[in-house]
Amino acid sequence: MEIQYLKNLENTSKVEYSSQMIEGISEEKIAEYETQLGIIFPLAYKEFLYLAGSYPGYLVLLDGLASIEDLADEEYQAYRQKAYLEPFNFKETRPYWTFATGSQAFWFFYLDEDTEDPIVWQAELYDVGSYDLNHAGKKQTFSEFINDIVDYSKEYYKEMYG
Repeated sequence: MEIQYLKNLENTSKVEYSSQMIEGISEEKIAEYETQLGIIFPLAYKEFLYLAGSYPGYLVLLDGLASIEDLADEEYQAYRQKAYLEPFNFKETRPYWTFATGSQAFWFFYLDEDTEDPIVWQAELYDVGSYDLNHAGKKQTFSEFINDIVDYSKEYYKEMYG
């Protein structure tokens, strides 16, 4: 796959302090997930999957899941619905894909924007029954968001571990 959007990630095989390599998945596997889920992913996210979809290494993507294997798992999706979405009354009528999760938030993009590089949204989960939607700190496209995460992760671990 020719990388158009995620050059920063393409040039990062691992976050410095870790010996764990970032692992992607094949274009064929991406197509299988799209078929399984009934979704056509935007190009920028396909690039992420190709470069880091199996294991995003120590990229700082919340404190939860970001691998496609985990996110696409039917049992996990059912658990997420029951444990995280229903208690906070999260009801979204537009089609979306969650690409990273945490205990108090998740990041997603809408699938109906007809763009190769969609805007990133964050749902912050508060007390049971409430949540807040925002543009994950600032209005960014998926590629801007991931490129910033790569830079932030490198700096974070450099400061933490020298």
